[in-house]
Amino acid sequence: MTAIVVSPLQRIAEMAVRHGCREMLSLLAKGQNFHRPAVIDHAKHLTIGVNDISFAGTGGLIAPQEEHVHRIIDFARKWDRTRPMLIHCWMGVSRSPAAALIAALAVEPDQDDHALAKRLRAASPFATPNARLVEIGDRALSRKGALVAAVRAIGRGADADGNAPFVLPLQDVQHAGEAQPVTVEIGLNAVIVAVVSRSPRILAVSEADGDARDSLPFGPFDPARHRTFEASLRARVEKRTALKLGYIEQLYTFGDRGRQRLPGEEGKHMVSVGYLALTRTDAENNERLAEAGAHWRDWYGYLPWEDWRLGRPAILDQSILPALARWESGDEKSASVQRRSRIRLAFGLDDFPWDEERVLERYELLYEAGLVREAVIDGHCRDPESPAAGLAMRHDHRRIVATAVARLRGKLKYRPVVFELMPPAFTLTDLQATVEAISGRHLHKQNFRRLVEGAELVEPTGETLASTGGRPAALFRFRRQILDERPAPGLKVGGR
Repeated sequence: MTAIVVSPLQRIAEMAVRHGCREMLSLLAKGQNFHRPAVIDHAKHLTIGVNDISFAGTGGLIAPQEEHVHRIIDFARKWDRTRPMLIHCWMGVSRSPAAALIAALAVEPDQDDHALAKRLRAASPFATPNARLVEIGDRALSRKGALVAAVRAIGRGADADGNAPFVLPLQDVQHAGEAQPVTVEIGLNAVIVAVVSRSPRILAVSEADGDARDSLPFGPFDPARHRTFEASLRARVEKRTALKLGYIEQLYTFGDRGRQRLPGEEGKHMVSVGYLALTRTDAENNERLAEAGAHWRDWYGYLPWEDWRLGRPAILDQSILPALARWESGDEKSASVQRRSRIRLAFGLDDFPWDEERVLERYELLYEAGLVREAVIDGHCRDPESPAAGLAMRHDHRRIVATAVARLRGKLKYRPVVFELMPPAFTLTDLQATVEAISGRHLHKQNFRRLVEGAELVEPTGETLASTGGRPAALFRFRRQILDERPAPGLKVGGR
């Protein structure tokens, strides 16, 4: 039976994977940033910028309008209903339930409004559909007040914490040719980052199967033991490695067909929810890591073209750019022009600057051009004439690493995440070396110190470090009060 999955923003990746959704409707405040799950087709994703209000909007608030509702209706009527549709808002209790009712009536107009509203209440005791959306939807769908009356009849939902997704079934109508469900296994991949000896490291795992390629730490999600993905990830990493993860955030859902090169996609399809996690290392942790078959690897071993600390990487001009030029010219004119534009933007050619945050775009270009070993292993291309760039990883794990590096480089500029990688007390020289390691850029010492002082991110401890090879260096610590004083306290280094 076809259904609509309603979710808060924080659970969309999990819900999309769990229910096999390919289409998604997002109702969020205009300008709200979020990441579309990889399993959702970008051409089948509609975002509507609207606030959760029932009055006519004021100031920067945007109230639901007829235009918004007609877009919901048009989007729903294009839904092929072979798989559930995902509808979400910030909390999953007001805008998205209202949109779900509208979408359900748009595709099944003959159903009874009161029966539909009762199914909504049975599915969610928390839903309180946005009254303005419901009223506009009632008029737009010519329900003659029936939808408004039905929603009023079920009353206001219980108080919610914004973590209660649900499934709203449509009428029991079977559709010819409906796709059989695919068994999907949900796994958690973690790009765990530390800085060791001024080198950015990620935790890599070696398997005892003869394949020398590294992989990222991975484990299945067990909903019977853990309520959330993040809790599961933290528990698994701590149990196996004794690492205490600090800052952690979800990156993306990696679920493309063929990502683990399963012939014909038979059997279970593996979907990974990728996470970026930051930590510190010590001798005890490293012993536990070795026992678990894990080790720290410099991330520039996988992405050598990203390290500009000592100047322009030689690999760019020696092999990567000449090979990309051949790939660019090897297609028809229109495609060649498009390829050239992408290369210029990603690699900072001609009048474009090098943008350290375009890590994923550069890796995907190299994959498409067949210049990384994974493209050959996946059957995307034959062995390339040019040598492969960087160390290969299993499956699509190097793509996940590229996503994490790009995310962390961007995060440095508006969140103080770098201090998750620093000891409690540090010198400004060590802080600069850590920022350089992550951003892949050399920074002028005095400019960096002025930047740090202007950002008011650190404060002196009153102590010094004598083992610096010169005069004692002052020790500093992160000034946590900045989190209450400024909305985006970061270090704005680099090209953006």
